[in-house]
Amino acid sequence: MLVMHGATYAALKTGDPMAARAAALGRFAAAAFVVTFVAAGAWVAIGLDGHHIVAGADPLGPANPLHKTVATAKGAWLDNYRAHGLLWLAPLVAIVAALSTGALLGAGRAGAAFVSSSLAQAGTIFTAGIGLFPFLMPSSTHPGHGLTVWTLPAAPRRSSLC
Repeated sequence: MLVMHGATYAALKTGDPMAARAAALGRFAAAAFVVTFVAAGAWVAIGLDGHHIVAGADPLGPANPLHKTVATAKGAWLDNYRAHGLLWLAPLVAIVAALSTGALLGAGRAGAAFVSSSLAQAGTIFTAGIGLFPFLMPSSTHPGHGLTVWTLPAAPRRSSLC
């Protein structure tokens, strides 16, 4: 993903013959990204244990990562996608944007390719964030000890008397 984006930027900002070489590398990187992104998605769905909170996570409760019960199951990282079908747009945007990047680089449209490469990065990051939510740092050794968005301590309040 980063090689695709960097090569696209180089194709945009340099002249020939560097731009042509960067575009060729960007097209290869876009294809490699799509293949590895889909393969990683299959691995997450089939072969990777995900975490799922089954009890104790209280968004309004005390910030303690030990106050929840977490179960692990194959494919559980896709629970948010299963619950809300519209979220599948994030990985779809990543794939379509990467394919568009390769096609646009082949057509000599480095500026549009840079925009689509940026969308591929955003789609990829959103894909991971959606899959992990509400976990920020899951624990592989003690699943119930993973840090979630609800176990972050609140920011200290300033006194109005100061």
